[in-house]
Amino acid sequence: MNCLAYFNFLISLSILINENNINYKAQENEKIVYGDGQIKIIGFSGTGKIEVYTIIGNQISNIKVRELKSYIFNLEIPPSNIYIIRIYNNGIYKSFKFTVP
Repeated sequence: MNCLAYFNFLISLSILINENNINYKAQENEKIVYGDGQIKIIGFSGTGKIEVYTIIGNQISNIKVRELKSYIFNLEIPPSNIYIIRIYNNGIYKSFKFTVP
């Protein structure tokens, strides 16, 4: 392999790595916020499914959503517990933990 071909290979590899880092940072903005009996879904877009479970795995809610972008839904759950929310979007599940004070 000559030097020019090797140099082009390194540039292509660094561009690929940078693109992956940008995508990874964009995924870090996906989050949920719980407050006053509402769950706010932030950073997702498109159709999806929202599942809420107790910490021991009992399902509390299962909702199909046409548009996850800035989605808010009411959820009445007992205080002083830990819950898990799973969001299915674009073929991937993301899980988050939250507490109800």
